[in-house]
Amino acid sequence: MIVVGVDPGQLGGFAAVDASSMDLIDTLAMPLMQVRKKVTIDAHAAGLWFERVEADVGVLELVTAMPRQGVSSSFQFGRMFGAAEAIVLNWTLKQDYAIPSVWKAKMGLSSDKNASRALATRLFGQEAAKHWTRVKDDGLAEAALVAFYYIRHVMGRN
Repeated sequence: MIVVGVDPGQLGGFAAVDASSMDLIDTLAMPLMQVRKKVTIDAHAAGLWFERVEADVGVLELVTAMPRQGVSSSFQFGRMFGAAEAIVLNWTLKQDYAIPSVWKAKMGLSSDKNASRALATRLFGQEAAKHWTRVKDDGLAEAALVAFYYIRHVMGRN
């Protein structure tokens, strides 16, 4: 069974993990396109990736607007989440959500993006770490960790 973790932000992405081996199969940095001067997810590119990795389960990080974030920014962030959610609903047999404070606590993480990259490297190995070598690739590491959290703590697999 292939579980895809999703970090739905513009710097986020998708990460496919094999639930039986706990191996990282592949990642996809959030494919973006511009529609009427607004950035959104390129659903076609994401769909091709989901089809290729043969995803069974999609787990979205259940994000919310940030305090003191402007109305326009909040709306744009919501659009990104909605697009990611629609992609997961369309391309997986089962969908679920991971609350950031819950999955990060279970994984021993805070909001430190470097800690997420380090933990993902420790769990998935140096070969997988090539997917998040740059600091701005922390969303891919977090997507992989969302999938890992779901497999380990929700599905109960070791």
